[in-house]
Amino acid sequence: MIDDGYFGDEVAARYDDPTSEMFAPNVVGATVDVLAELAGPWSWASAPDASRCRSPAAAYLVFNTIMNLTT
Repeated sequence: MIDDGYFGDEVAARYDDPTSEMFAPNVVGATVDVLAELAGPWSWASAPDASRCRSPAAAYLVFNTIMNLTT
């Protein structure tokens, strides 16, 4: 792997910290419930390259998807 310097030690130290409150079961469960309600009749989907996908409706990307899209 080539180190491009984009993610330094400071980012690595906090990235996906499993002790973060955002990973608490009640927070994750509530988030999933809201997303399921918002999706309504739309099916859940995963896009291999979200930067190139187009959607006729609103979409939700996990928190690190946009942060990691560097170009």
